[in-house]
Amino acid sequence: MTNNKKQIELYQDAFNFLLDGDHELVVYGVLKKLHIRHDNPYYDDLVQEGMVAFAEKYIQAINLKKSPGSYLLFIYQGVY
Repeated sequence: MTNNKKQIELYQDAFNFLLDGDHELVVYGVLKKLHIRHDNPYYDDLVQEGMVAFAEKYIQAINLKKSPGSYLLFIYQGVY
């Protein structure tokens, strides 16, 4: 398998994890902690950036072989 296909599969797995269950709440929780409200003109952009950061931290967690129980804490800190 080529490196590019492997990278695409990693990102696909990361976004599947993001959409699985209520993991999207991590992104919204970070925005709430930062006091970024829905009426902020950049809110939608920040949500998208948070989701990309979520995926990147998920891939880092996989590569660092973190335990699945600590994924969300590691990802939350990375998105924050």
